[in-house]
Formats: sequence, structure tokens, C-alpha cells
Amino acid sequence: MNHGNVRVFVYGSLVSEPRQFKDHISRESFQSWFNVEYARCSSSRMGGPTVVPYDEGWPVEGELWELDLSASSDLDAATRLFAKVERAPSTRNIVQGCVGDYPVVLYAAFPANIPEECGRLTPQLLARLAIRSVQLLDADSDKNGIRYLRKAKARGILTPLTDLYVEAVLALTGTEDLQDAEREARHVRLEGSGCCT
Repeated sequence: MNHGNVRVFVYGSLVSEPRQFKDHISRESFQSWFNVEYARCSSSRMGGPTVVPYDEGWPVEGELWELDLSASSDLDAATRLFAKVERAPSTRNIVQGCVGDYPVVLYAAFPANIPEECGRLTPQLLARLAIRSVQLLDADSDKNGIRYLRKAKARGILTPLTDLYVEAVLALTGTEDLQDAEREARHVRLEGSGCCT
């Protein structure tokens, strides 16, 4: 079934890295209708924390992208493409909703796994996971948790834990900004931060 144009809501790394969605028709700022927090270890970031829907988080500013579904395409195809772009293990991680005046909006809803795998969600735990991800990835990789945090802050992503998370990263690395923290993270000795990896 063809649904005409469909919209996808993005609020994570896709905002600055559109990948296959770079040819979307339009994009507009849009606030999430759900709360998010740094509550998921990302396998593609070697356990680096990423923002996902989380009841105890805050709404964030993201973007609503309009996609053109041609006559040869359909909503299922758009869902599969979105899952691929988001590196979702299944289309079950892509949720379809009706938001405001938009009858069809797709968004990624990865489950929070840090509380389940690592215990209570704290800024110190997030900082250790982010630093560990830097240490596990190649030096020239930009997929680590600290880089993700830095880009998210630059985009205005703010959650209840953001500021304390940043402070914990800076304290553990002995630095004054996240760019220096990413560089110094390889020299930090960590204990008890092996969950999610």
C-alpha cells in the first residue's frame, strides 16, 4: 500500500549524518513527543552510550524529514530503509505513529539496556562506558561515546544526566573540554566498566 510522502523523526547521530536519507524532500525542527536519555550501550560504538526513549528523560529537539515514496515504493520499504540506516537489528525497532497533523511518522525506538545490563544509570557509569569505547575503538574512529556526546551537545540535545555526564567524563580524563577528553581517554585506567561490551 502506498502512503504518499512519509516522515521520519530523527534526534540522534542521523541529524548530522543523514546517510541514505540525504535526499529527503524537506527537514524541519521538531520536538520529540517522548523523553530520551543516554540509556543504551551502542554495539556499533563499542558500548558508548546513546540517547534512546526513556521515561525518566526529557523531550529533545530533533528533526522531521519528509521522504518521497514513489509509486514503486511503500511504507514497508521506507521502514526497512530506516531500519538499515539506523543499523537496527529488526524493523521492530522502527515505530510508526501519528503525530499532530502528520498521519505517518517513523522513528527509531531502541530499548534502554544500560540499567538492565549495568545497574543503576549514573553519570559516572556513562562516563566510564564512553571512555572505554574510546579505548576499544581505533584511534581514528569517530564512533566512540565521547564523540557522540560532544556532537549531541552541539546539536542541543539535553537530558537530565547530560551536564553531570560531561562533568564525569572531564573529571576522569583530567581535562576541561570533551575534545581533549576524547584524546586523553586512551590513557585512563578504568575498573568495573566492562558491562555492555
